[in-house]
This record gives sequence, structure tokens and C-alpha cells, in this order.
Amino acid sequence: MLAAAVPVGAVDVPAGGDAEADSVPTDPAPVGAVLPAARSVVKTAVALPGDYIVRPPEPGDAKAIFHLYSACNIAVGPEVAVWVLEQALQRAQEMGRVAGHAEITVESYIYRADEPLGALLRDHGFAAGTTYHRMRRDHTGPVPAAVVPADIVVRRGVFDDAGRRAAHDVMIESFRDQFGFVPRPHAEWVEAREAQATFDWSQLTVLEVNRRAVAIRDCSDTYLETENCGHIGMLGVVQRFRGRGLAKYLLYDAFAQDAAAGRAGTILHVDTNNPTQALGLYQSVGMTPTLSYTAYRRTLQVT
Repeated sequence: MLAAAVPVGAVDVPAGGDAEADSVPTDPAPVGAVLPAARSVVKTAVALPGDYIVRPPEPGDAKAIFHLYSACNIAVGPEVAVWVLEQALQRAQEMGRVAGHAEITVESYIYRADEPLGALLRDHGFAAGTTYHRMRRDHTGPVPAAVVPADIVVRRGVFDDAGRRAAHDVMIESFRDQFGFVPRPHAEWVEAREAQATFDWSQLTVLEVNRRAVAIRDCSDTYLETENCGHIGMLGVVQRFRGRGLAKYLLYDAFAQDAAAGRAGTILHVDTNNPTQALGLYQSVGMTPTLSYTAYRRTLQVT
């Protein structure tokens, strides 16, 4: 379904998750280094069927690409699927070569029930790494305002560089040792956030203790148009401050805000193998799984 290159030991971070509760942003997003697209055609040993041609994408192709992506999840002939995957692998190696890496990791996130695509990935050397659930809590009426834990200051919105750096530091500390996580330089992280049309810095909430940022929640409008739901793209608590109810407060606070705004529910994604037992936390606040994804991974040498 999705594939992207991640240099081993360098430059990237999954766009969502949490240390006391781990999520994957969107449905789910590819994890990969952001590098300029190649402007030349990559040759492949697999011939395209019929009269198909290959060319670099252009801005005007966005709508067509969206529809093609949707169709790809419904029905793609095996020859085309093989060709697309092999192109993705070659492109991943190109990205790694341009960035100067000797080795890269390619990840692909697919619906857990999509066995044909899973078999295709396994046939190409991929192995299952973990499973993600898309979780949802429905709001059928008002949700009481969450009670702020003792000694906690809530900062709603992060609008200056100092605040953004503090939030980024919390994210990095929270996600250490989690599947697919590689820290992204601060400037790249800020640029990636601002490039998302469904995100605004006012949707980032930081919890502080004695003026130190210790927890973060990143919300977005990703599911506003399609499902009238709020979305928690990232929820993290630094290890020293776990077990104090901070993640649970951030969840209930998001539920209350979404319900007050007339949202039908709140959605997030969770790594079911998260070492912080995030899945149990989400279930304890009334969230239930609605979709499951498998994350496949393959390491490639850059030649």
C-alpha cells in the first residue's frame, strides 16, 4: 500500500505516536526521508503492460494520483503491483544514494486483511514488523471537561521557536526505541508540520512541570471532512513523568474539545506492540479498534 525509504540511523520520524500511548498519523502515513524527486525515468526489469509510459509527476497530476491511489486499494493486476513495488524499491535506493547512505530501510503499511499484498511484500524480502490499530471513540453527547493533574500547566498552541523546540524535544524523548522512529532535525520537523494542510500550531498542546515541557499532544483535522472526527496524530509523555495520568488527561481533554465542536468522534492510531502498553490505555478510555494495519520492513544495501 505504502512504501518509503528510511536511512538507517538518520533523518526521519513517524508522524505520530506516543510514549504512553502510541499512534500512527493518518491512514497510516509512509515513514520516509524527504528528498527531491528524481527528474529522470528509472529503468526496470519488469515491462509495463500495454502502451503505458513513465514520467515524473507534475502538480496538475494530484487529483489523478489520488484517484489512482484509491483504486490501487481496490483492484490492481499482479503484473502492475509487481512493477509498482519494484519501482518503489529502486527509487528508495536512489534516495539513499543521493543522501550518502550505504543502507536504507523500506517500510510498507498495508491493511492487515490484504493477504495478496502481504504475500507480494514477503516474496520481495519484506518481513512483518508490527501491527497498528486505528482506534475511535464516538461522542453521542457532551463530554465533561478533563481535570488538569496537580502541578501541571497546560499550554494550548505553540507559536514561537522556543516552544516548538521544547515540543520537539518531548517528542524525541517520548518515542525513543519505538518501531520505525528515527529523529528528524528540528527545521525539517517544523517544515513538515507546516506543510500539512490539516494541521495548525494552535492544535499542539504541551504540558509543563516547573516550566519544563513533559508531555505533548498533536491534533489535526485529518478526519474532519470524511468522518467529522477529531484526530490525535501524536501523544507523548517523557519517561520520568509517566504513570501520573498525563496521557489520560490529554485524551479526555481532546474528547471534550471534539464533542464541544460537534465532532462525531475522535480517532488515533496505535502500535499494538508499543512497550508502554498504549493499547490498553486507549481501551480504558472507551476507544475501540476499527481497522488494522501491518507494517512490513526490508533493509536494502545501496548500490
